[in-house]
Amino acid sequence: MCILTKIVDMEKSMKTNPEIDRGFYIAGWLLIIAAVIYALIEKITGVRLMAYYPPCAFHMLTGLYCPGCGGTRAVRALMHGRLLLSLRQHPFVCYTFFLGTIFMVSQTIGKISHRKTGMHFRMIYLWIGLVIILVNCIVQNTLLIRYGIRIPG
Repeated sequence: MCILTKIVDMEKSMKTNPEIDRGFYIAGWLLIIAAVIYALIEKITGVRLMAYYPPCAFHMLTGLYCPGCGGTRAVRALMHGRLLLSLRQHPFVCYTFFLGTIFMVSQTIGKISHRKTGMHFRMIYLWIGLVIILVNCIVQNTLLIRYGIRIPG
């Protein structure tokens, strides 16, 4: 109960912080630019850069999935418009994509209209993301250990 009270107090103290919103907004545009550059490089050269990423060391050592396993495949699936595959590979990627899209669109509209409207950062979004990551890890490893079902990779 004490931890929950601290989380609620932290959330109340961070109602809206324009500096945090501004930082996320800038980071969002940098991420969009990086994704476009990545997609152009892949399209022009035909080289799949993600194929050169090293395999997950945790999975190689233990045979279990780490909390981030499937994230790279989920990003790739999302970049190719395969939403359901991305959701299956790692639901946190879709959660972040939709939350980020809503944030970026609403913040851009607010900046264009010169109003203080739009979505703002809240700690609850991070806590929801953490729960998604942990539940995904538990489900993937339960399917693997108990039923021998591997997430395609």
